[in-house]
Amino acid sequence: MLVFTAAFTLAALAYRQLWAGRQCLLPGTRWPPCLPSVPLIGSLPFIALNTNTDGLPRYFMQQATRLGAVFAFYAGNTLAENIG
Repeated sequence: MLVFTAAFTLAALAYRQLWAGRQCLLPGTRWPPCLPSVPLIGSLPFIALNTNTDGLPRYFMQQATRLGAVFAFYAGNTLAENIG
């Protein structure tokens, strides 16, 4: 149990240092705002969890209302931009 706790703690700290601060909008650059993302799979879990029966186009229109007409998301490790 102690080994599992230690491994989990180290993994959480590594995640926090490497990925929690990952943003598209970097200081001093002109990148568009970004959907939240996680390592390796990018923004796909957030897109899949938030799409309902209205589908993907409605979800992207909602995000465009929230973030602006141009925003970015990660499809895996690839940065993609939505211009709507």
